[in-house]
Amino acid sequence: MRSLRFLVQRNIALFLNNKLNIILSFASIPVVVSLYVFFLRDFLTDMVGQSGVSPDYVQQLTDRLMFAGLLIVINTTTCFGIIQICVNDMGTGIRKDFLIAPVTPFLILSGYWLTSMLVSCVFTLLTALGGEIFFTYQYGSTLPLCRQLKVLMIILFSSWINSGILLCFAHKLKSTTTFSTFANLYGTVIGFLAGAYLPYYFYPDWMKSMLLWFPPTQLTSIIRREYISVANIWVDTGNRTGFLDAVYQNFGVDLIHKNRILSVLQQWSILILALAVILLYLWVCSYEKTVGKGNSVQKELS
Repeated sequence: MRSLRFLVQRNIALFLNNKLNIILSFASIPVVVSLYVFFLRDFLTDMVGQSGVSPDYVQQLTDRLMFAGLLIVINTTTCFGIIQICVNDMGTGIRKDFLIAPVTPFLILSGYWLTSMLVSCVFTLLTALGGEIFFTYQYGSTLPLCRQLKVLMIILFSSWINSGILLCFAHKLKSTTTFSTFANLYGTVIGFLAGAYLPYYFYPDWMKSMLLWFPPTQLTSIIRREYISVANIWVDTGNRTGFLDAVYQNFGVDLIHKNRILSVLQQWSILILALAVILLYLWVCSYEKTVGKGNSVQKELS
């Protein structure tokens, strides 16, 4: 634990010393929010209005649905700064120098993982706080304290798993230029893959079946349930039976698999399984590197 703490402190110090890295990580927040406000909000507001929701609540429901999804996107894009440090360390050979100390390759990767999780979590929580201020000022409604605590836990877990996904993709890259290209591509498509930018029913069936197992898609659905919990009463009032379920299925709050709505327990089971796969993959990759190093040493001695 002491070695892990040292690695995390070192990574955070590098991140804070690079002012441009901090600025770019923070800049991803207004960029993502602006993408929704200027390009998607009117289109999605019209769609929600056409679904039969009362005109008095269309804008609030749309903003709550979309803001919850944007949190998952922001949670991913703010990981890039720390993951870039990981790639840079690999390219410069610093990660190999760490092995002189009594640390394992997996512990080194865990240091980047934990640091990325902490940084991403802080940025996302600040965004969530700003969102609550907006909803209070604009609509006069806030999430109950118990819901806010659930959002906090979801963000923490989301930071953990999104950082792990990025680390799986990036930990073998040896060039920050290559990582920058990858980050641009991943940051562009993650909002669509997670179902944050467009309603879930927009996608073809074959893509839905694939995205069902993509952790950010499940996280978007779970956090949206919390954000629209205050809307359940006034959206459903005066409408036909099953209206609320239909709206939530169409807009990606409820995910359907084999004609059945996934329960929250099933969704969390998928996420925990994904986290286990990430852990196993990173451990195996670390083990391969250790074996490779051992073989190189034996060749030099012979």
